Amino acid sequence: MENNQKKDYLLQLQELEVKIELIQQMATVSGFIELYFKELRTAKTQAEAFNTLNEKYYQFTGEYKYSSFDSFRKARNYYLKRPTK
Repeated sequence: MENNQKKDYLLQLQELEVKIELIQQMATVSGFIELYFKELRTAKTQAEAFNTLNEKYYQFTGEYKYSSFDSFRKARNYYLKRPTK
């Protein structure tokens, strides 16, 4: 394998590792919520932040994490109001 091919391969591998970490984070309620709050910094609305993440999740998995912003909002509120240990 040539040096350029190795560099390309390593770059592709690094990109895949980043995507895998993102998917793993998005797969959990807490991870999705954490990313949602980060996305809120640049989004114009809460719904826009949610839709951006839900679409990314769909691109990676072929299904939506939440069926609607309302279902996410209910999960978010439940998660944030739960008692902490």
